[in-house]
Amino acid sequence: MSGIFGIGILDKSYINATVLKNITKTMFTYLQEMNYGDSSAGIMISRSQNIHVIKHNVSPKKFVELPEFITYMVNNVTKNEQNKLYSIIGVTNTKIYKESDITKNTDYIQPMRCNDILGVHSGIIQNSSEIENKFKKFGEFKRETDTDSEIILSVINYNSSKNSNNLLSDSPTTQAIIDTTRILKGTYACSMVDIKTPNNVWIIRKDKPLEIAYFKSEGVVIWASDIKVIRNAIENTDFGEPILLTLNNKYGICFNFEYNNYYRFSIESNITKSV
Repeated sequence: MSGIFGIGILDKSYINATVLKNITKTMFTYLQEMNYGDSSAGIMISRSQNIHVIKHNVSPKKFVELPEFITYMVNNVTKNEQNKLYSIIGVTNTKIYKESDITKNTDYIQPMRCNDILGVHSGIIQNSSEIENKFKKFGEFKRETDTDSEIILSVINYNSSKNSNNLLSDSPTTQAIIDTTRILKGTYACSMVDIKTPNNVWIIRKDKPLEIAYFKSEGVVIWASDIKVIRNAIENTDFGEPILLTLNNKYGICFNFEYNNYYRFSIESNITKSV
């Protein structure tokens, strides 16, 4: 079982970089303690000018002690008005898909990137092979591993590229997510970003738990596979009581951390241009 979490930083948030680092580290370790994954871990940080990813096939507790993780957090969480910090997304994993391959590279470890789409996934997609057989004839469809996490992101990326020319769509990525979830069989909770709009984070869920907490005074949104992970992560901070944002089953939410707004959407509906 995998566990996912994320931290969104609203524009004009005054949260301390050290606090962000400690919350991130605590969420990794507590997800492992709650049996959400002990074999590998990864993290991606989105800023206005770049998105950086690191991942490793060690336990989350060992991952947060690695020198490269510590350096990564220092380099990417420090405030910089010319390269704004938007989100931190992490994942812990139980299953290693191909151990012989994973010792050579980290392609099989989340977060994964499929061209413009990067993300994390908790759950099981039961029809990955059928989906690949359907899409592999399209040149824009890319898949490097046999993981179900990658199949989700690959189809979203393909659909997003196709939708980008549709002038009737307010959000090609949101519509791409909806188009993708319609063909998925299984359970999932996902967090993802599109490098074309790094200030946005999309979160979706179907038959998998995901909790979202908005800390208004701090200007921070935190989400995780379990509310206990969030509460444990802020235990040693001076954060106030959060506003819990409901994300119903078969729904998604898109946060814009540059303009400090969000909207929910059903994964069974269409997103059309507002008049």
